[in-house]
Amino acid sequence: ALGDGGKLDTLRHGLPSAYFPRAVHRLDKDAFLLARVSGCEALSLLEGEVGIFLGNTYVGSPSLDPRQAGDELEISLGRDPGVIVKREKGRYMAGRSLMGTNRKASREWLLSVRNTRHSAIEIEILDQVPVPVNKAIEVDVLETSGASHDKESGELKWKFGLEAGAFKEMTLKYQVSYPGKENVALE
Repeated sequence: ALGDGGKLDTLRHGLPSAYFPRAVHRLDKDAFLLARVSGCEALSLLEGEVGIFLGNTYVGSPSLDPRQAGDELEISLGRDPGVIVKREKGRYMAGRSLMGTNRKASREWLLSVRNTRHSAIEIEILDQVPVPVNKAIEVDVLETSGASHDKESGELKWKFGLEAGAFKEMTLKYQVSYPGKENVALE
């Protein structure tokens, strides 16, 4: 609501929300704390920039588009220093081998998560395997450590709980077969 001089008055609503870290280590080495807020459809929110505070700390001014939110609105609350995520090359990195006119290449990634907080968390880890755009290229996913796999986009999602101070490792292995004349991005 606008007050005197066009200044914005504070309006607070108690909305159900869940907080969880999400990491996409291929894009950024840090995990980000997200808030998933439900019940926003009853507020008649308008599109625009919003100020986000976590406790008394200002964390940013993302753009809000309630038309894209659906039943739930996801808001980033910034980097989460209490969650450490690593993604390293594993030993199963057999380069490229030539089998007739085709080549095969294997990749292994070791992902690890450490919860340094004093409380348990629910976390989402996202990664991706290559998606062939040419029918002559095949990708065989060999191991995902229980991740859900969207075959169209190649997205892998691990979603699990992690106790305070706990550590978890996951392995991602895949093999790409392709014609020897093709150049392919394997990672």
